[in-house]
Amino acid sequence: MGIYFQNLLSRLQHDYRPSSGETHIASRKTSWTVAFACFVTYAYVVTSFGPVLPRLSEDFALRPHLAGILASLYSIGGLVAILGGWISDRADRILVTIISMVALAASSLLLGLSLNPFTAGSCLILMGIAAGFLETALNAFVSDLYPEKRGLSVNLLHVGWNVGSTLGPSLAALIIVITSSWRRVYLVALPALVFLSFLSAGLYKIEPKSYRKDAPRCTSIPVFAKSVSGFLPITLIGFFYVAAEMGISTWLAFILEDLGSAVFEAGLTTGLYWGFMGVGRFIWAPATDRIGYEKSITIASGSALACMIAAALPSPLHIKMGFWILLGLFLAPIFPTLIAWGTSMNPTAGGTISGLIFTLGTLGLFSSTSLTGLVAASFGVEAAQYVFVFFTTAMLVNVLLVRKHPLDR
Repeated sequence: MGIYFQNLLSRLQHDYRPSSGETHIASRKTSWTVAFACFVTYAYVVTSFGPVLPRLSEDFALRPHLAGILASLYSIGGLVAILGGWISDRADRILVTIISMVALAASSLLLGLSLNPFTAGSCLILMGIAAGFLETALNAFVSDLYPEKRGLSVNLLHVGWNVGSTLGPSLAALIIVITSSWRRVYLVALPALVFLSFLSAGLYKIEPKSYRKDAPRCTSIPVFAKSVSGFLPITLIGFFYVAAEMGISTWLAFILEDLGSAVFEAGLTTGLYWGFMGVGRFIWAPATDRIGYEKSITIASGSALACMIAAALPSPLHIKMGFWILLGLFLAPIFPTLIAWGTSMNPTAGGTISGLIFTLGTLGLFSSTSLTGLVAASFGVEAAQYVFVFFTTAMLVNVLLVRKHPLDR
């Protein structure tokens, strides 16, 4: 897998054709590597909260509904991602990355030292804001690094999310077992966050402004509003996608256990779902630019819907688990390719578009988690599986409508 990853990076370098007079090819590879490392560390920090939440609730004597409210505060912070995207378009994407990493480090430190739920909640809001700003800045930045290979570069960047989201819960659980403290989960991440903040600052110094800002940015409120309204049909795909992807991650273990699965099997299925998504991004990454962004998302969405319907239909439990795991392969390229598609249509507003996708995705997560719980309570847990089918169907329909009535480029 490591050799394959290196080959893809080499292909990214080989296929990139610099503009006249440009001599910063090596620095582009360095920039992408730093962005990837930031993504891995960011994913570790935010996905570690799952194993932390039960212990944090015990420390602060929180009842389950209060613990749920506390956990939701992170998502509230993510709603301002669109503002971070606009700032990164107006100012500088590397600068926004630096500030976001520093904010992640500060929120991790303060969360690890928090003495009450109010402080912890404030830290989670700050962490959500930092995560939203970081996502929008890095997605747009990496998309612009290799304009002719946006799909490949952004898909490979999002492999970093899968690496970090695999390491986060497992390492957090290990740290808690060894140290008997949830606080050290966040304190352990501090050296990496601080180190990457300095590395990002190094990029800010060595990269010429002509490279970081090779086109006029979105500098006014009218341009910002036009970008939001004009690209809403594409970015709305992110609402349905995240509603399905993260909704499944949130509820899958609960659903499988209700259907008779053991706790370990249910957790393993969720982990393999994410693991297969990481593998899928490796597989899809070199194909998205060649096939085309719209066509890639259409194929992936249709395949995901078919696999999801097969998983939701009544069948032996282990066959059902297999389909949910396989689903990760088909969902894998949709989100990063969506970002590549949107930013390719207007690179000067790439941060705004990426931020809008992230913000709508956060709203989608709110919608799917609440709707799934409502359906489970009203019609049973087995019926709740079809909530994800609904959101994926809506996503595919939206993709087809956008392809039939393309935006004015």
